[in-house]
Amino acid sequence: MISVVIPAYNEERALPQTLDRLFSQPGEYEVILVDGGSADATKRIARRYPRVQLVNAPRQSAVFRRRSIVSADIPRAVTPCSGRSGPPTRPCAVVARA
Repeated sequence: MISVVIPAYNEERALPQTLDRLFSQPGEYEVILVDGGSADATKRIARRYPRVQLVNAPRQSAVFRRRSIVSADIPRAVTPCSGRSGPPTRPCAVVARA
């Protein structure tokens, strides 16, 4: 299984296009969106995508969210994908099960 971790904070504008582009990629993978306490519609948008696992990590830096989800919650190698400031212009990096 491949895991894609997306740290997010107030990404309501970029998130739909980011997720649509990601889900247009072939293959078997899971998507974990780590929300840093967004005050906008980020969580509501993420819940519209059945393949997105939403993890709440309020009031933490993006680096902390990446490290905590990788080290504590997901027993496989992952490479974070960020849609910060808009959708990614190149495919997100993914790493197969370690």
